[in-house]
Formats: sequence, C-alpha cells, structure tokens
Amino acid sequence: MLRAQNVVNGKPTSPHASNTLAIKLATRLARAKLHGFRCRVVSVHPSPPVTTSTNGSHDIQKRLTGIYELDVERFAASPRDGGDSKVEEMKAAWEQWKIVRDMCPQHDVSWCNKNLAAAAKRLRDLPIFKSSSSATTRFAPWAYGFSDQTHADLEFMRRRLFKFTANGTLEWSFLFGGSGAARHVYATLADLGHIFTRQLRETLVESVNVHFTLVDIHPAMLARTVVMFGLFRRRVELYATLFFVQTSILVPEYCRVIFQDTVKNIVSELEGGQKVLTKGIYINERTLPATLELLRYWSVPLPKTTKALLERNVGADKPPKDLSNLQPHKPLDRQEWLNHHQMQLNSRQMEVVHKGQHSRRYEAEDVPAEYLYPYYSPHVEAAIYHRLKILLPPEVLLKARHSAVYKLVKAYGDDNTSGDAWNAARREIEDTWKPNPVIFDIYTLADPQFGGPHGYPKVLAEPYSTLMSFGQFTRPRSHSMEYDTDATRMSGFDTYTRFFELVIEGLEPFRETLKIELLAEDVITGVPKLMAGDLGHRPPNSPEEYKTIWLSNIPDYTHGFVNTAIHLTRFLDPDSLAMSNCLVSMGRYKPMDHFCCK
Repeated sequence: MLRAQNVVNGKPTSPHASNTLAIKLATRLARAKLHGFRCRVVSVHPSPPVTTSTNGSHDIQKRLTGIYELDVERFAASPRDGGDSKVEEMKAAWEQWKIVRDMCPQHDVSWCNKNLAAAAKRLRDLPIFKSSSSATTRFAPWAYGFSDQTHADLEFMRRRLFKFTANGTLEWSFLFGGSGAARHVYATLADLGHIFTRQLRETLVESVNVHFTLVDIHPAMLARTVVMFGLFRRRVELYATLFFVQTSILVPEYCRVIFQDTVKNIVSELEGGQKVLTKGIYINERTLPATLELLRYWSVPLPKTTKALLERNVGADKPPKDLSNLQPHKPLDRQEWLNHHQMQLNSRQMEVVHKGQHSRRYEAEDVPAEYLYPYYSPHVEAAIYHRLKILLPPEVLLKARHSAVYKLVKAYGDDNTSGDAWNAARREIEDTWKPNPVIFDIYTLADPQFGGPHGYPKVLAEPYSTLMSFGQFTRPRSHSMEYDTDATRMSGFDTYTRFFELVIEGLEPFRETLKIELLAEDVITGVPKLMAGDLGHRPPNSPEEYKTIWLSNIPDYTHGFVNTAIHLTRFLDPDSLAMSNCLVSMGRYKPMDHFCCK
C-alpha cells in the first residue's frame, strides 16, 4: 500500500529510510513474524509442496511475499543517523527475527516440535500463586451460597445447545472449576434434562453426549460427589440420606448405614469391579489414589462421637468483633466472629422468606390451620438447628424413629418449650445420630490450625444459608411434579427432596451417555495440564473446548476476572458462556473496574 501511494504521488517506489510510517510497518512485520512463530502459526522450516490445482498461483504468491519481506528487511538494515528510538526498536525486532530464522534450519521439524512441546510443559508446570484475600478456612464442606447460575444459563442453553454435529449428534460439554459441593453440577443436570425432554417434542434427536469436567483442589469434595451420584442410582430413606449427607453435620444411624454401604460398593467398583453406581464417572488417574483413600476412610464407622461434635459446634452466641482485628493467625477468633454473623445472616434470610410471602410475619389468621404444625415452619426448624445442629428428618420417619425430637417439634413454642424436651431431644441425638462422614477430610483436619481439637471441625456455614435458593430453584419447575408450591409448608427435607427429584429426573435421559470427569487440581493450572495430556488419559471423546464454564468463586483466588480469563478462555467453545459468583473478597477493592483489572 505504501509503494502504491508513492507511485500515485510520483515518488520512488521504495520509501525513504526516514519515512515514519515505513519504520512502523517494518517493526510490526518483524513482531508479527515472531508472534506467529511463538504461536506455531509461522514456520521457518521448508513447507511441503502444494499439490492442488492452484499450486501455480500459490508458488507465485509465495515468491512475491518473499520478495516483499526481503525488501522490508533491507529497509530495516539501511544506514541511518543514530538516536531515533523508533529506528532502534525496528532494528532490534529484526535482529530477534533473524536469530530465530537462522537457528531453525540447523535442525529438522520434529526436533523443533519436540523442544516446543517440552518448553510448553515447563511453562504449565510453573506454580502460580493463588490465595483468597480472606482465607478463613481450607475445607468448607457446604461451600458458599447457591446462585442463580443455571437460571441465567437456561435461555442460553435453549438457544445454543441444540446445534447438531455433522452426524446428527448433540455434544454438550461443561467445565465446573471449584466444583465444591456440586450444587451447580446437580442444578445444571436438572436443567439439561428439562430442556432435552421438552425439545424432544419438537425435534427428533438421534443421540446426545454429555460431558462434565469437575475440577476441585479438595479430593474430599470430589469423593463426596462420587457418593452422591452413587446414591442417585439407588431411591423415603434414600432421599433422607441424600438430604443429610449434603446439608448436615449429623445424620441418623440408618442414613449412615446406607451411606457406608454405598461407599463400600463404590470402592469395590473403583478397584476394578463391575460399574453400576459409578457408571459414567471417570476419575483422573492422578486423582484416583487420594479419592480412594478418602472413600475407604468413610466406608467404616469413624472413631468420632456425636457428643464431641456437638460440643465443638453448639455454644452461646459470641459478642461481635471487628474482623479487621482478627488476623489469619488467630483462626479461633475469626471463627467466632464468622459464626456470630452467620447467625445474623440466617435470621435476615428467614425474614426475607416471610416478607416474600406476606407483608408481615405469619399470624394464625394468615395461615390455614393444617399449616401451623411446627414441622412445616422454617422458623422452628432453624431454631432447632441452632440449638441441636440437626435438620428435621422426613415427616413419615419423625414419630417412628425420632420420638424425642418428634415430641419437641409437636410441643414447640418460642417461649414455653420446656427444658426437659430440649434435653431429651439432645440425649436422643447423641445416642442415635452419627457425625456426617463427609465433613471429615483426612487431608485438612490433620492441620491443627484449621482442624480443631482432636480432629473435630467447627462448621461455620449452615444449611439455611442455601435453603432459600434451593426453594427458588425448584419453584418454577414444580408444575411437572405433584408438589404443593406454598412456601409456608416446606421443611428443609421437602425443599431438598424436590431438588434431588429434579436432578434424578434430569439424569434419566443421559443415564447411558453422561460422562463425569473428576480432577483434583486447581482449575487455573490443572485444566491446561489436563488438555495437554500431562495428567494421563481422559474419557473417550473428551472435549477440548466447553460450551459452558462455571467457576464458582475462583476469581477470589486469582484476584480478578482478567487473570482468570487469561488462563481459561482458550478452553471455551465459540459462542459460549463463562460465569462465576461469590466474590467474597470484594471489600478489598474499591470500584468494580479496579477488581476486574487488578
């Protein structure tokens, strides 16, 4: 273009050595060739001969390109007066390119590719510092609040998921970074089943392949997910087990038996037995040893007592403290502060539930008589949980198997419930309930700073921090099931059972095709290694790009969205979606653009 402009203006074809635009263009060409080489787009090795019908024009174009590049290189090397920084920058760029160009002809393409692959692996192996600005715990069995990710994602799925491959197959792939308690995994599965079943009424689908990749730094979270999917494949006690394992620090004895029987079967399958409960689950070969160790630990009764766990987790409310004075090296003080404010948050959430249904708190004249039974009151269940640390079992099992708790619920009153009823319920719980095995992570509780006395954790998060969101998730879909949608008649068990019913319904269309890939790594460095083959074999036909990436609160640890995007956006399919939530460190940043660009 510059040559043509010179011809039109009646100037010499080659630009003058001091031409500013020519200097800038020459610099850009050298840099473009260097970047192309580093990205393996530009090769300095001889290209194989072109055998197509257009090979003549290709050779002409190649010769012309070579002539122009040689002309630009001569221009860059032209003698000039010193002192111009732009000229020095241009010369440096061309010197770098000549080093690369002259070095590669000394070896063949295979040598070059081998060294490039080794350099890329060294880069992937470099550690990347990641830390939350407010790291108060290393292992959070309930993680953070449930979000509306799948609701926001739903319309995206409807419009983009039904794009068929050339052979008429649907390929759906999802990456969950920091999968944690897997609530978003289950919710996505429920939504996929809902969308797929509805779409079948409009479009004939030959087959669909669904692939979930779950990446979490804690093997215990992945092990629990394996157990949950094992329970999905078995079905009032199974639902109770799902409910308590997912939400509570204590479980009834019959739930513990079901849980441990399931875990034993899963261990047997992972050690080489026939796949039934773990069908479709692929645990990365680097992750499998730690996962099996945890599952074997959970498969037998733990040497833990309910009384000791309650003593660790039930106590008088502590006075509020200023978090700014609670440094990370004072974990117990920080836990007291968080526990106090967690209770305040739970109270506010319960007020929101009430205000969302009525303009004032429920009165007797507001609610039908049959709804006044305390079992259906979220306020009652929250109060019982605060004092006894249990969620109420299914109503049909309450009287038969939990007589003291049943009497407490039946006689419950904010002001006049007797101390004897509370004491009897507590004794029954200590005798017939067991600690939930999944809150005991052998890799974390060994740390005296975070594990608590004698390996008993202090669990700060409570199920009511997520219960309201679960209810919101299930409500729009309740028309497909025989459920009453009145929130005034909803125990914690009812809410979670609705959710898991949707998950199991969502699993059904993909029972034979769903693949769940589990990797115990941090998502920023682990996913690139997984894609490059550094971590061993992947499931058959695994995706290299994902239609959706859900990152939980990963940006808290990478200090912003931009840093996260640099590492993970290359694994997004075009026309795809990436989301995250739970920005617990937002107080460390002033405006949002400060956080995004930090």
